[in-house]
This record gives sequence, structure tokens and C-alpha cells, in this order.
Amino acid sequence: MWNQMLTYFREDMNSYLEAVYKHMFISSIALIIAILIAIPFGVISVKYKKHQQAVTNLFGALRLIPSLAILILFIPIFGTGLKPALVALTLLAIPPILMNTVAGLEDVPDFVIETAFSCGMTSSQVWRKIRLPLIDERIDELLLLVGLSPKDYKNRYPKQLSGGQQQRVGLARALAVDPKIMLLDEPFGAIDSINRLNLQDELLQIHGGLKKTFLFVTHDIEEAFKMGTRIMIMNEGRIIQFDTPEHIIKHPADKFVSSLIASAREKGRFWEKYHD
Repeated sequence: MWNQMLTYFREDMNSYLEAVYKHMFISSIALIIAILIAIPFGVISVKYKKHQQAVTNLFGALRLIPSLAILILFIPIFGTGLKPALVALTLLAIPPILMNTVAGLEDVPDFVIETAFSCGMTSSQVWRKIRLPLIDERIDELLLLVGLSPKDYKNRYPKQLSGGQQQRVGLARALAVDPKIMLLDEPFGAIDSINRLNLQDELLQIHGGLKKTFLFVTHDIEEAFKMGTRIMIMNEGRIIQFDTPEHIIKHPADKFVSSLIASAREKGRFWEKYHD
């Protein structure tokens, strides 16, 4: 009996290892193909601006299609097996590689590239000596902006960062493409109160230096009053009031807004009882 069980286990383990090997092999091949397709398209879309929107829209649409739907779509063409899975994985890998290529290249001013070519540099030299170092420099700049030392944090993995540090890195990633408007959906919701206050102050400082529009979503009325220059209060999907913090406090639109303000004041009175 034991010999039969051992034989079955070995056969089953061999099947499992074979499946893992196939998965790793097809994923690696799909990634290589995606890189070979996405990077040239990214370079072309940056070089020829009139085609950039069409290219990004085309590959961006793939991100909206579920992976299972893409796989099923190619089964009638390639049949079952590795081919449809390879095509589906490749198409899913292309959009993020393309977007990152475009974002990285667009950080390099055109006049820098033109000057490099006029000095006799080849395309590969421009890439290695100008584009990549400037991308690296941009990463350092963004880490410093969110209060993280590039020397200490640049090469760390997410699991090596605290919750507050992960939030800072998330903000830096969002700023990498230099957006005009940023949506911050309860960015400090899962952080302890001490780090939360510190991050609020840092975000206000960053906002003041960048001069960008931040759309900050929160369920904490005190946080809204602290962070917002204009506040939109919503209830049951309706906009109740949209005004400056000062005007909302002095002139609440209805009982719901009044109750929010009262709750913030009540919390303040609670802490005043323990004030020396």
C-alpha cells in the first residue's frame, strides 16, 4: 500500500511540477514578446505625438477586457492549449509596459535629446546615457518630494516598507506622470493617528509646492476641513454643500451639515476636558 501511495505521490508531483514549469515558461515568453512590442510602440508614440493618443487608446482598451475574455476570444483561432494563453498574457502585459515607457520618455526635454543627436550620439547612446539616467534622477526627485531618502528606500521591496512609507511611495508613483488633477481616495484611512497627522501635513506641503489640483475623498469631516480649500459635502449621492471650510462652518446648508460640524466640535470638547 505504501509503495502504491508513494508511486501516486511521485506521479502527481511530477504532473504538478510540469504544470508549474509550463506556466513559468509561457509567462516568461509572453513578457518578452510584450516588451519587444510595447517599447517600440512607446518610443514611436512619444516621437510622433499625433499618433500617441491613438496608440495609448488602442492598448489601453485591453486593460478594460477581463483576462478570461481575451483567452476565450482566441480559443476559436488557436484552439486550446498554450497558444491562446500566450496571446492573452502578451496582450495583458503590453499596456503597463507601454504606459511606463511613454511616461519615462516624456520626462526628458526635447531640446536635451536634440542636442545629444547634434553632438553625434547614436540612439542607443542617448538611451543609455541620457534617458535612463534622467528617469533614475526623476525617481530620486519624487522620493525626496514625499520625504523618503533615495539612498535608503530606492531599492526596497514593498514588504520592507511600513504602512506610512507605502503610502508615500504610492503618492510618488501617482506624481510620476505629472498629472494635472489627482484623485486621493481616503489615502490615510489605514494609518495610525500619529502617522496620519504627519502625512496630512506633508501632503499639504507637497500640494503647496506643486500647484496641482488634489481631489481628496474622506469620511472624516475634521480631515476635510484641514486638507481642503473647497469642500463638497455629499449625502445619499446628492451634493449638499460646496464651499470653503470657513463658509460651511458659519453657514451650514442643512441639518446634516450641521450635525457633521457638531460632531467635530464635540470631539474637541472631549479632549478639552483632559487639557492641563
